Order: sequence, then structure tokens, then C-alpha cells
Amino acid sequence: PVKMVVFIPGGNVPNERYTATAQAIQSSVVGVRLWAAIAAVPKRLCILSCATASLCRLRNDVDAALTMAVKAGWKRGDDASDVWLAGHSLGGTCANRLFQASSTNGSAPFAGLLVMGSYVDESGNFDLTSYKRPVLTLNAELDGGLARPGKTSTWFRQYLDIASARGDAYAIANKPVIVLPKLNHSDFCPGFDVPKDLMAEVSQAEATATIGNYAGAFFQVHCSGNATARVAALRTLEYGVAWT
Repeated sequence: PVKMVVFIPGGNVPNERYTATAQAIQSSVVGVRLWAAIAAVPKRLCILSCATASLCRLRNDVDAALTMAVKAGWKRGDDASDVWLAGHSLGGTCANRLFQASSTNGSAPFAGLLVMGSYVDESGNFDLTSYKRPVLTLNAELDGGLARPGKTSTWFRQYLDIASARGDAYAIANKPVIVLPKLNHSDFCPGFDVPKDLMAEVSQAEATATIGNYAGAFFQVHCSGNATARVAALRTLEYGVAWT
């Protein structure tokens, strides 16, 4: 299978600071060819294009990134099954809003969502329990901002509600909430230090590999044509959720 993940950058973060993260995720996936694109947003602030779900023009920036990928050789098919959104920090907020803005009559515009150092809505049709597509919430233990573990506990409780209603296997595969030990908010965008972040307790190389391992496992569960790889990926997600 061939899939695409489009990254929405965090506030003021240059696009190139997500290259290593994207490559780590791609390298971790087995049984699927995963393309990656990073959307360019006005003034490096996606919020300018997507202040709310009802006032979100971010799809234009995503489409521009996908057009560049087509020129590089990617073949665009059905976005609802082939294209995943990913966002870091403010980019996660914007990716969540774009998902909502592009959803019509209950249909999902993209295959799923990865939020890093971020989260989806706290309640309503786009909280974790109600999201129509798979969502990975991947946050950091030493995040110095709004995605710190205490805040992330809101969505971990929603994960537990999903597990109670639909079983652990479903929740782990489709709505995992994982806090990465010893990482900080800046580790998702190597080379850019987010103001007021806490100090990480691992090297950037180790942090990037860890992010790639868990995000790659999520994509592998949903996209890989290799059954053995999918089982291994589920175990990886299960371990991350158990630590959290």
C-alpha cells in the first residue's frame, strides 16, 4: 500500500525542523510505502488560516503540499483512505480543526490523525471518544506547555472510556494516548527550541527514534500489508499506553 502523511507545523517552527521526524516515522513502517509532506502555512502560523473549524482555509495549504508530492511522483487517489494528517503543537490544533472543517454529512475527509504535543477537542463530536477516524495522541513527559501530562490526562480518561466500551484491542489500535518518557515538546521539531519548554532527559537522536517508533507503529497497524508487522506494531502501542 502507498499512503501519505501531511504535517502541519507548530507555531513559528520552520518546516525543515520536521524533516528528521518524518523520516524517522517513514523508516519505522514495514509493509507500506509512506510518503510525507509538510504544509507551508502563512507566516509559520497555521492559526491564521484556521482560527476555528468554521473559518478554516488550511485545506488550501494541504492541497498545495499534496500537489508538490504529485510532482515528485506520488499518485493521489482517495484522500479519505490514503491521506493522514499530523500536527505538532499548534499544528495539532489546526489539523484537528481542518479535519472538522472538511467533514461533511458524517463523512471523514482523511484516513486519520496524529497529534504530537497536542490534542483533539475535550468534548463533543470531535473529542477522542467521538472521532470517526483513528487518532494517535503522542505527547511528552517533560512538555513545558499545554500538552503536559496533567493536561493529557483528559484524553487518557477518554481512552479508558473507549477501552471500557469497545475493548482494549480496539482502543489501543484506534485511539491510543501515549506519553513519551523523558522527552520534551521540542523533541518533535529537532533543532527548534520551543520557549519555556522543560529540558529533555534523552538525546535528540534517541527522542527522534522513539517518536518514529510509536508513530510508525500507529501507521503500521492501519496501513501495512504485513500481518506480522501489524501484530508487532500493536504490541508497541500497547507498551506505550501501559507506561502512560
